[in-house]
Amino acid sequence: MSLSKIANKFLSDNRINKQTYISLASQWKATKEIGHGEAMYALYDYRDNLLYLGWARHITQRLGSHFVSYTNTQDIKSKIAYAKYTFRLDDLRNEYNKVIQSKYPEVEVFDLEYFTIRVLNPSYNKVRSEDRMLKSIYEEAY
Repeated sequence: MSLSKIANKFLSDNRINKQTYISLASQWKATKEIGHGEAMYALYDYRDNLLYLGWARHITQRLGSHFVSYTNTQDIKSKIAYAKYTFRLDDLRNEYNKVIQSKYPEVEVFDLEYFTIRVLNPSYNKVRSEDRMLKSIYEEAY
């Protein structure tokens, strides 16, 4: 399985659109419906284009910051239609590592957010370029 298929498989665990979130939040039901805890999430526009990918310690609060309040992605807030997210971060990391370690047994994915950004290449993420080894391994494994 390719790395992008792995990432998309996990990000398809959960989905919520902006209007549903706003409705739930206004009724104080967002955390109950969405869940809570640490998660990886991806924001999409109305045409299903991936805009932004991130990690959150508290997923409900983080999605709220993108959907309704100030966020570092303020310039794309109006473009966001929905989010996909997963709580299964260890499973995602393990799936990546299976693919990578078949060629590079000594390498493990530690920075899951960075690696997933490299895999999916969202238009609004800025990727740190300091980890050249991970970049080259990603390109070869992909």
